[in-house]
Amino acid sequence: MMGFVSTYLWTRGAVAARDDSMPTQTTATNDRQLSDVTNTPRDIGDWSAEELHTQKMEAVGQLAGGIAHDLSNLMTAMFGWLEIASSQLPPDHAAREALKMVDRAAQQAVGLTRSLLTFSHRTPAKTSRILLNTSVRDVSRLLGRVLPASIDQRIRVSEEDVWIDGDDGQIQQVLMNLALNARDAVKTRGRIEIALDISPRRDLPKAGGADDFPDGAAVLRVTDTGCGIPEGLRPRIFEPFFTTKDRHRGTGLGLAIVHAIVTECSGCVTVESQIGRGSEFRVYLPRCSAPGAPCDASDTSGAGEESREVGVMVIEDNPHVRAMLTTVLVDAGHRVFEAADGIEGRALFADHRDDIEMAVVDLDLPKINGLDVLDALLKMKPETAAVVITGYPLSDESTRRLADMGCTLLRKPFQVTDLIRLVVDVGRDRRGCELNA
Repeated sequence: MMGFVSTYLWTRGAVAARDDSMPTQTTATNDRQLSDVTNTPRDIGDWSAEELHTQKMEAVGQLAGGIAHDLSNLMTAMFGWLEIASSQLPPDHAAREALKMVDRAAQQAVGLTRSLLTFSHRTPAKTSRILLNTSVRDVSRLLGRVLPASIDQRIRVSEEDVWIDGDDGQIQQVLMNLALNARDAVKTRGRIEIALDISPRRDLPKAGGADDFPDGAAVLRVTDTGCGIPEGLRPRIFEPFFTTKDRHRGTGLGLAIVHAIVTECSGCVTVESQIGRGSEFRVYLPRCSAPGAPCDASDTSGAGEESREVGVMVIEDNPHVRAMLTTVLVDAGHRVFEAADGIEGRALFADHRDDIEMAVVDLDLPKINGLDVLDALLKMKPETAAVVITGYPLSDESTRRLADMGCTLLRKPFQVTDLIRLVVDVGRDRRGCELNA
């Protein structure tokens, strides 16, 4: 369930008033409560353009956050089943290459999920030091499989390494969105070029001041020979749901997500276009220095080690994720007790507490939320190792409760090797950390 309340119908940038005879609805979901945005009826003519835009963005953000949560569950299951399938194949099996391609595509979907969360302002990006040269080449390989043969794809990458701070999945999503937008503009025959350059401070656009790019900027260019964008439409192209494509080809979110991600990275986007000649989008991102030698921040020796059987309680309402987790743990030689909601899980734990050493609990459970379930389990057996899994950002209150209970946080989508490592580490007193943050 997405858990958002729609009070207004947004049609072509305008608001349609609700029927005031209908009762006000409120939906509550664990840490979040989303309620009707008005208490007093107002005539549409009284709304300013700024108010309309704000309400529109709130509704879009709620929708995007709900979709991102559902995608996180699906991607968690997909990654798990991919790892299970790979583990059952010999090293030289021909299907391994196909599974790698599925994994790469799934990683792109993870980037889209984080993009939606960034767009909805529900969570910050997963920031790390990124080598853009590699990101551009990775996207180019993926595009080779989605662009028609009639479109000439070209890539030009700076010979100098170009580093930025950002979320690699989101940066690749920016390039994919711009490239697919270019594909739709070119239609049947033409050229798309993706380029990575370095821009000194003196050449930065007015939209991005030199103070925002102290070390110069990395510049991503996506150029096409398509139909071009009419000058009157250019100020609106980054608006959510604004599109000139027919309803079967465009949602109007692609460029809006690009703008949200680039803004999150303290960058800017410019566009130049000429009718009948094509368009060029430029993404300016602050450069940074190359990372130093990687430090071993965490001991990963537990992954891949033989482990004695551990009794694990899994409480997860999504059937795909629950089945995957159970299969992974059983294949690793552990005993699993599974439940679909907090009430069932609490009762099952009470009956088998002597056999359970670890509890893996989804935060967003029906009936009783995950933190309340864990609180009850730990009161029954305080020495239980506790892991919370979630696709949502945590509130300050939830973060405090997690720390107080000594829980480990595992963010969806995660690799099953992370979970297996935690099971192996049971009894080593390694609690209260966060994986895949």
